Amino acid sequence: MLNKPSFQTYYASLDRLVAAELEKERPDYLAQVEFEEYLDHLINRLAWETLEFDEGAMTMEPFIDKRTINDFGRVIDVDQPRVRLRIPVSQHSQRRDFLEFMPSSVRYSVEPDWRFEGSILVMEADANEKAVERALDEVRFWIGGRNNDVKTGNTQLRQRIEPLWRRKREEIERHFGKLKTLTETLKIPLHQSASAPKPLRVQQKPRVSKPALKPGTPEPELDHRSVVEIVDFVETYARQLEVTPTVYSKLKEEELRDLVLSMLNINYPGSSAETFSKKGKTDLYLRSGGGGSLIVECKRWNGPKKYGEALNQLFGYLTWRHGYGVLLTFSTNRDMTACVTATKELIAKHPTVVPDSIRGCSSRFTSRHIHPQDRGKEVEVFHLFVDLSISPRA
Repeated sequence: MLNKPSFQTYYASLDRLVAAELEKERPDYLAQVEFEEYLDHLINRLAWETLEFDEGAMTMEPFIDKRTINDFGRVIDVDQPRVRLRIPVSQHSQRRDFLEFMPSSVRYSVEPDWRFEGSILVMEADANEKAVERALDEVRFWIGGRNNDVKTGNTQLRQRIEPLWRRKREEIERHFGKLKTLTETLKIPLHQSASAPKPLRVQQKPRVSKPALKPGTPEPELDHRSVVEIVDFVETYARQLEVTPTVYSKLKEEELRDLVLSMLNINYPGSSAETFSKKGKTDLYLRSGGGGSLIVECKRWNGPKKYGEALNQLFGYLTWRHGYGVLLTFSTNRDMTACVTATKELIAKHPTVVPDSIRGCSSRFTSRHIHPQDRGKEVEVFHLFVDLSISPRA
């Protein structure tokens, strides 16, 4: 239970989430778009839906179940009367991800294993009044608690996002103001382009699945901007795990991967884990809105030799149309700088690396390599490091 992200963590990370959204847009677009409409767009983008349930419309189905008991040394099956409670819930485009986020208040008891039949929540209980009330109390506590966190967080969105967006807008306007002053001073005629961007109006975007490829349609190649958008999103979410390293440092690679996948499916529906590509199954297979895919390998830091093996493993999954890949590394070493330095030294000596192609900061950098399937083509690899080390006690 403790290995799940919480809605508190999500709303506490709004600064990073807004920054990531703004980074996706062109400066000229942000300078011209209507301020309030784009603010509404950001709020709609980052808000969560509640999962409402209607006890008043609940129905009950009695049934007989078998229960195994110990009868003075004999193991026997006995009939046990039970009931199924069917509770209507609201339509929710992100129900699975909603239940992956924990409420701010939790119990030591295990959360129910939620089962749905379409838009009906199905709960089972012993056939007595107290057991039925306990089952309903679990629904009120766990789902109701999430709803309360979401409602509280959503009410703060405008107040939290507006100054961040205003600060970014003013920064861009200052830059364009300096450019305008320069052009007026130099009196050099400006270049006119038929494709120059025009002011755009932003509509609120409903949360709908992005179109999938039609059967038999070749997968398109991703452009650099789409890749950077996805990588920014992966990095923004992964950075949230650094806030509580004590919890996440104990997780296995597969558990960390599944955490990242659950969040990615919010913005990139159809993303999957353990998906076959080329020579094996990738850790994460992310689909963009245009249908192209990006392969991500999730690893724990186990030294430069293992990192080199992970890089070769990533290359084994790339098809000819893949021009990009991502290595997402979770490190519990306290000396992150040494890990990154050792990684860059290994990459610089890799037989496929393009000389002098390593670019970026300490926890995120890129390298370019000869494509494993085509020597006339290059592949760019994004290297992301997440610090899950635990500081020593003072």
